[in-house]
Amino acid sequence: MIDDGFSPESLRERAEEAGSVFTAEELLATNKMVMMALYSLGGERSCASVFRAGRMLAGSFGAETLENALHIFCELTGADYDLDRDYVAIESCPECLGYVNAEGAVCNFLRGFISRAAEHELGEVVSVAQVACEATGDASSS
Repeated sequence: MIDDGFSPESLRERAEEAGSVFTAEELLATNKMVMMALYSLGGERSCASVFRAGRMLAGSFGAETLENALHIFCELTGADYDLDRDYVAIESCPECLGYVNAEGAVCNFLRGFISRAAEHELGEVVSVAQVACEATGDASSS
């Protein structure tokens, strides 16, 4: 298998390297500035692109189940998840961190990631709707 830089191992190595150079606050601020600029430039198209990026990354993980993919994602990001039959809750979502009262849900990457991982497991198209988002002020489920 060719390492395209998106394997869990490559991502872990790159995160450790970035963490040795930048503080968590600097990385968070940089990520939020990039995402805000992207959304400002492309609007809804940007949301769709970020969603597709989440699908691409989930596909590159090679996880056999949604739970395996979520475990890898959370191990890489420090988030936590709760998985029920028709419901996934992400605690400390990396996409929400740093937002205060966003106008709408910001977890487009994670929605794409979950949809692709679930499709891989079930073998059929899966629609993922975000019903709450900490970035908009919704309470977390913890």
